Amino acid sequence: MEASMAGSAPSDVTRPDARRLSRGTGFSTPDPRRARTRTEAFLDCAHAMAVRDESRFRAQVRFASVGGIGLLATTYRTPVAITCVPPIPWVTLNFLSTGSAVSSVEGSPPLALDADRATVFTYDRPLTIRMSPEAYQLMVLIDRRRLETALERMLGRRPAGPLSFEAALDVGSSSVTAAVSMLLHVLRTSPSGRPPPAVAAEAERSLVSALLLGQRHRHTRALFAEPERPPPRTVARVVELIESSTDESLGVADLAREAGISERALHAAFRRHTGSTPMAYLRRVRLDRVRAELAAADPVTGSVTEVALRHGFGHLGRFAAAYRARFGESPSTTLRR
Repeated sequence: MEASMAGSAPSDVTRPDARRLSRGTGFSTPDPRRARTRTEAFLDCAHAMAVRDESRFRAQVRFASVGGIGLLATTYRTPVAITCVPPIPWVTLNFLSTGSAVSSVEGSPPLALDADRATVFTYDRPLTIRMSPEAYQLMVLIDRRRLETALERMLGRRPAGPLSFEAALDVGSSSVTAAVSMLLHVLRTSPSGRPPPAVAAEAERSLVSALLLGQRHRHTRALFAEPERPPPRTVARVVELIESSTDESLGVADLAREAGISERALHAAFRRHTGSTPMAYLRRVRLDRVRAELAAADPVTGSVTEVALRHGFGHLGRFAAAYRARFGESPSTTLRR
């Protein structure tokens, strides 16, 4: 039986909430074995599940994706213990909307989870998470290789040793929380449940960057060490690339690769020579292109939303605010003129 995971909206919309994942594929079942098998198909890896009271068991599971990021919402109505053993291809962020849980990683003290305390699981050692009957969990899955590739770009070299994150994540103060909430927003806003590729790619990059820059890990100190100083002509070359490119999925990683330097070196060089960041400059260029397209569009058949999404702006409220700040009028005013 297919089931909706939608529920009442939480009062704090900035907090990731499993109940707000209404897109994607879902199921409901009283059979623990079927629940585990179908969930494994979403995760593309095996796990063990121990159920305290099978007579009360009722799994509700929903899975969706934005770009290469997976979103899995689960609740079981009875205490369960889920055990994962390496190798597992994911790094996961685990948020509880309701209830509580305790995670145990081999060789580390137990870690409590609730609505204010989330976790980052690297799966470099066997792990068990025990959830209360009220637990409603949102698991965000990020391909480990995607993170390692992004970290290597930021460092400008291959990292010395594997990537391992600090497990505890403060939901109320983490930039990671905001990036996950944006993923949910992008998913809900897209009419078909499939965001435009440029929007999905930007949301995915935002989460990867927020996790690598905002959550402590083994390479944090190296990541924030003083970067090399590329010459001014490097910035000029990147500016030229931004202004000449028609690829709306262009991001910092692409710009750094074309310049032949690390992402953090590019950020430092841009701030030093322009007082801005590469993405801020790129957004200005995209806003200029949106304005030109709106000014040339038919005011009857033209659509601000379609133009904004086509140019990589997934959050229409922020787009409208940025547009007004840059041009002194709303996008719809430009379209009607």
